[in-house]
Amino acid sequence: MIFDSHSHYDDEAFDEDRDELLSSLKDKGVDKIISVASSWDSLEKVCDISHRYSFAYPALGIHPENATDLTPERVPLLEALIEKERPVAIGEIGLDYHYDEPPRDFQKEIFIYHLELAKIYAKKLMKLSVTIGIISGVILFFLTGPIVSIAGRNLTETSQTYLRWMLYFCCFYVVSKAANTVFIHGCFYAGGDMKFGLICDAINLWGFILPVGYILAFVIGAPVLVVYCFLNMDEIVKIPAEYIHYRKFGWVRNITLKNISPPEEEAEGAGG
Repeated sequence: MIFDSHSHYDDEAFDEDRDELLSSLKDKGVDKIISVASSWDSLEKVCDISHRYSFAYPALGIHPENATDLTPERVPLLEALIEKERPVAIGEIGLDYHYDEPPRDFQKEIFIYHLELAKIYAKKLMKLSVTIGIISGVILFFLTGPIVSIAGRNLTETSQTYLRWMLYFCCFYVVSKAANTVFIHGCFYAGGDMKFGLICDAINLWGFILPVGYILAFVIGAPVLVVYCFLNMDEIVKIPAEYIHYRKFGWVRNITLKNISPPEEEAEGAGG
């Protein structure tokens, strides 16, 4: 499966064959695309593409090159559009200093506005994820009895007890798993921080949970349910570290190419 995470099929270069091209993407192995707006005029086009093609998801925002498009009068209109369309990202945004216009200070102002807008929807996503996790946990809690009754027909009484308490523990586990999925695989990865999840697992899972779990099981001989619950605590105990990392915005990284010489410097080097 190919996921085109940054496309501009709204561009006028595709006016003659846009529908033909988009309709052929599935046959070429492209299953999903994010259609990214870059100017005020492109917002409507991007939304139209996402309406007509189920595999196209919109990203709404104003590219720094077109920062002057976002006049004070248009700000509430953009926010209303984002609220209505529910894009998968706020973009295309950033800073572009290749040209002198728009002024850098104005670019920064518009960029900060977009970031604050993204934070608002990130918090909403976080709350939604945790809420879904809580609802799932409550549903599992009430389904535990029927599950044990049905699945436990051929189990011993001891096995039924294990199953029941394992499912009860999973009621809490699904809440933490829902939060961690958004933190690590959503926010952190999107911001370019691919290491934090690995570090968390290395320290928390491999450095603490598994060694102590081994000691509990094979050295101390702790009860099965104690060992089970402890081994599944990794998703719960790393939430404080993830939340602190999230609040500090240390996961927002510069994922652009660095140390690229300006075109004129490359030309001079080639001429020398």
